Amino acid sequence: MQLDNVRDELMSCHGPLRVLQRIMQLPYDQKMKTVALLWCWWSERNKENQNQKRLADGEFQFLVTRHINEWVQFYKPKPVQKVCTARRWIPPPENFVKLNTDGAFMEQSHSGGWGAIARDYMGEIIFAAAGSAQHLSDALHAETMALQNGLRIADQMGIGRVIISTDSQVLKSALECSGLDHSWTILAWDNFFLISSINWPWSLLTTKLNSARGNVTSLLMF
Repeated sequence: MQLDNVRDELMSCHGPLRVLQRIMQLPYDQKMKTVALLWCWWSERNKENQNQKRLADGEFQFLVTRHINEWVQFYKPKPVQKVCTARRWIPPPENFVKLNTDGAFMEQSHSGGWGAIARDYMGEIIFAAAGSAQHLSDALHAETMALQNGLRIADQMGIGRVIISTDSQVLKSALECSGLDHSWTILAWDNFFLISSINWPWSLLTTKLNSARGNVTSLLMF
């Protein structure tokens, strides 16, 4: 069984607790062999104490080997298969531009960044922009800044038919709830006024990242 080195290590341990700790530190196959051997050895000792017939050497070795094979297969940890849900960009309808925005917030430094990218129905990039941000209050502030900067760039480029997409549930809640007691709700509503003043036909979409199917929920449609 090639357990001579294990036997020497266990014999040098002081006390049963240290023996058990050392066994648990062994590689998986050696650990199963050691446990099976000790289990069968303990069973044979009990037979001797009760004046029962002990197994022959060959029978004892066969019993230990059988336990090892069964336990290795049964108790061996199964590999965990990670299921990765691919995020797929959904193009807008023809003659529309889709604006994706995202913000990042670091609580310790109250800093972060923002990003915005606009693409047409064929996936061609119309514009992409990103920047850092300081003195942020929270995640909503960062997400709102990303949306506002993306809208202003689209306005400057004369983009009219636009679909806005964000993965921020915080921003979604702020835009839906007019009674939310939050200073940056005002900034979020400024984005509505920016859009309505240009008279864009638009819809605000939010991707549900916590959904396995990646469903898209429409919030507003004008």
